[in-house]
Amino acid sequence: MNAPVSPRRRRVRRTLAILGFLALVAAASGLFVQWRHRPNAYRPGERSEDITSGLARALPPGAPEPRWTNVAVAAGHFLVRPQPADR
Repeated sequence: MNAPVSPRRRRVRRTLAILGFLALVAAASGLFVQWRHRPNAYRPGERSEDITSGLARALPPGAPEPRWTNVAVAAGHFLVRPQPADR
């Protein structure tokens, strides 16, 4: 037969049930917020406001031409080449 449950045990069970429910609601809310605010996927070649094209800008008039120093050779890395992109 089932023994009667003490008031203390009943209160503990109710508290654990409420805390479990609140944890479940908090986890579901967090996942929903994270899902709603995820960024759009970037497709190559597509214009995006989140990606800067600062390296593609030209130098201002009268600015000296930047000098590129191959420090890789001094460090012993002979196969490093500069990137062919505009900088």
